Amino acid sequence: MDANVGRIDRWVRILLGVALIYAGGFAMEGGPWAVLAICAGIVLLATGTAARCLLYKPFGIDTR
Repeated sequence: MDANVGRIDRWVRILLGVALIYAGGFAMEGGPWAVLAICAGIVLLATGTAARCLLYKPFGIDTR
């Protein structure tokens, strides 16, 4: 699968992913919102580091 996430998009995803993982793990007091923040952060971090977004493909989006 080809990369479809551009450089700026990648860095935004990586920074938001790290921020959400931090917020869910340390800043929040636990519960469902913390789990949701951690899961969203992991997805953003993974798509940012891999430079691929599976949701971009069906919609024809390519920021690269």
